[in-house]
Amino acid sequence: MPETAHKKPLRVLHIGKYSPPHAGGMETYLQDLMVVQHRQGQQVTALVHASGATAFDRDQQVDALDGTIFNVRLAARWFNLGFVPVSPFFWLSALKLIRQFKPNIIHIHHPNLSAAWLLLLPPARKVPWIAHWHSDILTPSSSRFVRFCYAFYRPFEQQLLNRAAIIFATSSSYVEGSEALRNNLSKVKVLPLGLDTLRLPDPYQVQPMDRPKGSPLVLFLGRLAGYKGLPTLLNAIAQLPNVHCWLVGDGSERRTLEDTVARLKIQDRVRFVGAVNEEQKWRYLKTADVVVLPSTDKNEAFGMVILEAGHLDKSMVVTDIEGSGTAWVAGQFGATVVATRDLGALTAGIRQVLSTPPRDSKNAPSGSGFNAFSKVPLAEMRSCPRGSSLANNIELGLGRPERNARRWTCERRRVSCGGRCPSASLSDLVRRLGQSKGAAARQFEQCGRRHHHRRHPTSVMDTPRLISPRHLTSR
Repeated sequence: MPETAHKKPLRVLHIGKYSPPHAGGMETYLQDLMVVQHRQGQQVTALVHASGATAFDRDQQVDALDGTIFNVRLAARWFNLGFVPVSPFFWLSALKLIRQFKPNIIHIHHPNLSAAWLLLLPPARKVPWIAHWHSDILTPSSSRFVRFCYAFYRPFEQQLLNRAAIIFATSSSYVEGSEALRNNLSKVKVLPLGLDTLRLPDPYQVQPMDRPKGSPLVLFLGRLAGYKGLPTLLNAIAQLPNVHCWLVGDGSERRTLEDTVARLKIQDRVRFVGAVNEEQKWRYLKTADVVVLPSTDKNEAFGMVILEAGHLDKSMVVTDIEGSGTAWVAGQFGATVVATRDLGALTAGIRQVLSTPPRDSKNAPSGSGFNAFSKVPLAEMRSCPRGSSLANNIELGLGRPERNARRWTCERRRVSCGGRCPSASLSDLVRRLGQSKGAAARQFEQCGRRHHHRRHPTSVMDTPRLISPRHLTSR
């Protein structure tokens, strides 16, 4: 077979909810993942909803930070029903993009109700799917209206998961507590989220904001939403004299939170910063003495802000949400983990962190804030060449999607195999002339055991792959 056949780039179409500059951890991860895949030589694009109401689709260019760009298609969005974007012609946008882009893989990021349109599109059903499970729709705090609507959507959600070749979840804790994933556990792999290292600022070059002198500063960064637990945080600040609190972000709960601040009479110590850009976000994080994530519901599935605060080696207080992965992620950075919805525990946690002498980051070695990750056997961190980044080992479902055909999955082991393994991916193997899929699979698994499992002992997680930004840049 010609050599060019082996080097044909993989074409990945991502289906997401939104894309930056729309704020959100899911959106940040989606763009970082695409950028890294693009730099690795894959051809990528995405279909997401437009952030603002519009009647027509349009393309948005994304900078891959290596002198190249790629496009993301913004589907027309008419309005929102709660947090759900209403895009009646999303199916048409998907059909056009699939015919134009001709993807080898469709990577669906959940939750996203518009993704259900793919079930009705024959061109989409001919392509293998990946389901990336960022969060459940139905959580313990869901309203009766959400529970009523979800009862109608659940059959479509299950069909999407049933047709997926592989399902990525962000933590083992989330898998264990997810009712939606229960029928497809055999296809679930744990792949924690990560950040693109090339876009992260040098921690020592980030300039802090002006701040109250002589007073400790607590920072919250994120959307002002009900599940973020901000009333508990404000009540904790009321019990901590002389401690200031900045809330960075905006959202539907801002008016309610402002009323809470007035009722607690802490207007002089609480500041609503509002929405900020990327540069300002890092400056606010740099300014804080402690970053707090007081969320109360598993809608907070992972906590991307934990990775961002960890990049700057910041002290953190994070709540232990049942069924969420936030406590596990926080533990990798040495953060203080407290009980959720517990005012006394949150207050004591903040007080304890503020009373601890700050770490001397000037004399600490590069990446010291990520030393906890050295305890987790991650092939990506130990084998990544300098300058590479997240999802080098991302597993991709490949093969024929017919009902009775065996669904094949592969893990691109370019990193763990040092890029030298002749069986670096199952897709390469099955293209070899005269080699059956069964033989390809056996050779691939032998490659994985020889180059990955032997050197890295098994972790408590099934597939622990949390990408720590500073580990990648410091090796």
